Amino acid sequence: MIGIIGAMEEEVTILKNKLTQLSEISVAHVKFYTGILKDREVVITQSGIVKVNAA
Repeated sequence: MIGIIGAMEEEVTILKNKLTQLSEISVAHVKFYTGILKDREVVITQSGIVKVNAA
């Protein structure tokens, strides 16, 4: 499985829209999207744009 963290909602949305077998999971108010992208299992989430979230 490949993990992808996007800083901006636009980045996550573009990747999320390319997933097949899309599933959404929420853990501690953080959304994770899982699915298949180019024959690979991936999980995508958004970190946000601030120094603390990027660290």
